[in-house]
Amino acid sequence: RFPCVLKAAIGTWGSDMCIARSVEDVERFMTKSRVPNESMILQELAPGKLEYSTTLLVIHGTIFDYICTRYEYDREEYIWPDAN
Repeated sequence: RFPCVLKAAIGTWGSDMCIARSVEDVERFMTKSRVPNESMILQELAPGKLEYSTTLLVIHGTIFDYICTRYEYDREEYIWPDAN
């Protein structure tokens, strides 16, 4: 189902990712990507201008600290860091 996000199966922090709107977009991106095709995944695109992120400090299974961050972007569909 399109649109979706095409990206490496293991995190690349926004590089080698694209929003695919068609099978042709997927094929075009995979020919340009530095990531081997078998390492790519399609992920559902969850549109929205808001993103929430939580980071935990965990030592030996115990949460010692956390921080929650709210990001607001200028459009409904984006791939970080290509967002304002």
